Amino acid sequence: MPGQTFYNLAIADFFKLPVIGDINLSGYSGAVGGSIRALVTDNFQLKSVKVKIETAAGTLVEQGEAALSADGLNWEYQNTKANNPATGSVISVIATDTPDHQIVKQKTL
Repeated sequence: MPGQTFYNLAIADFFKLPVIGDINLSGYSGAVGGSIRALVTDNFQLKSVKVKIETAAGTLVEQGEAALSADGLNWEYQNTKANNPATGSVISVIATDTPDHQIVKQKTL
């Protein structure tokens, strides 16, 4: 962007948190190989997007890094462990930006 220095961009990034939009659970049923997609953006750069899956009772099923989709906005996580029954499970998306600000958004099945 013309007139913007790296310093100005870094300062702007420091004061703005990542944004987690829609969490799409339509590809997740609790069976191995399902997908969880989330729209995650930042004004500069995201360091990581993680997904955590917990049962309705709060037991951790799994967690791991999501991968950026080809569209450059959505992040996708492929689950590797069965979660049966999946009903009532809590899916958390954790976004971290370059200054290490974290934001969490949860959705319940």
